[in-house]
Amino acid sequence: MSLDNFIPQLWSANILSALDKVHVFADLANRNYEGSILGGGDRVKINQIGAITVSDYTKNSTSISYQDLEDAAMWLTIDQAKYFAFGVDDVDSAQMNVNIMQEATRKAAYSMNDAVDTSIATIGAAQAGVIADLGTSVAPLTVTAKASANPNISVIELFSKISQKLDEANAPTEGRWIVIPPWLVQKLVMASVFTISQTNMDAMTNGRVARALGFDIRMSNNLVKTTATTVNKVLAGVGTVPISFAEQLSKVEALRREGSFENAIRGLHLYGTKVVQPDALACATVSYASEA
Repeated sequence: MSLDNFIPQLWSANILSALDKVHVFADLANRNYEGSILGGGDRVKINQIGAITVSDYTKNSTSISYQDLEDAAMWLTIDQAKYFAFGVDDVDSAQMNVNIMQEATRKAAYSMNDAVDTSIATIGAAQAGVIADLGTSVAPLTVTAKASANPNISVIELFSKISQKLDEANAPTEGRWIVIPPWLVQKLVMASVFTISQTNMDAMTNGRVARALGFDIRMSNNLVKTTATTVNKVLAGVGTVPISFAEQLSKVEALRREGSFENAIRGLHLYGTKVVQPDALACATVSYASEA
């Protein structure tokens, strides 16, 4: 590989493009506050105004009191920093007929994506505001395909319960999504909500499964797991409203490693996530239950 032909800007763009194609959770987050990120400790200020008080009024008697507006600003902190670094020996490069650097960069993008996706899912589960009666790590909702003996609930009941809790939190109904693990997808198939042939073939590339039960259904293996691999933190929200995400691959470098005949590439990725509208994000803790 000739370092003279290496274009850092082009490689950096290619890696970010690959990340975007396979994100599940970052695709469900807004990037309204993504800007110039200079370091891992940078912060983005998100401005908000506090609640406005509504009071009773009686004609000719009420003395109007004016409320001072309160600043409810929050900070989105760029607090995650990940890197990759790899090298290829000149002897290996001479004996290969493939562009090993290109393939290695693609794999680096996939690994970066996996770290980002997991991070957003973890923060979403920790900061979701709609959690009441949706199970806990100690007492998860055990889910079967169809109605069965207590304490199990059917997968349709699960979706209905999550929808109800979002309704009670005044979350909009339009644009609702839910991210579930593969075993819950199979429960939906077993419940005849849809068939395998009806599921979206994009499920293996961007997580999209189908539209059903009031939600755009997506599948992910990066949902938070608790003490057992069959206990997951399912997330449901509205559009890109609840989660804000900002990322920047700040630097990609090619270098000739000292002390060896080897070309190397390294990259640094900075990002941060925050739930900015917790009442528009539900988290249900669910556990796999065998069918009766």
